[in-house]
Amino acid sequence: MYDSFIDQLSGLDLSGLSIRPAPFNESDFPCENAIEQTLAAVWSDLFAMFSDTALEADAEDIAWGVVNLFHRAASRKSAQLDRASDEIRVLLASA
Repeated sequence: MYDSFIDQLSGLDLSGLSIRPAPFNESDFPCENAIEQTLAAVWSDLFAMFSDTALEADAEDIAWGVVNLFHRAASRKSAQLDRASDEIRVLLASA
């Protein structure tokens, strides 16, 4: 997607804008294996922590709350991308 977007922009006269790679690289994020292992451990420990406690009946609801944290973060990022796309469209329309 990033490459095709650059290709589309490269044909336009956008002298006021510069096209460059994203300001991050692969090493800025944890590796996939580390993410999988950490989330599996957190998930397992979350349910183990509530086992045989007054919160055991609520463990599933609490776990869904944790999942929803990630969903909300993804929604915020998606909204940021949508706003950036809209700003680019406005810039292109005025170019």
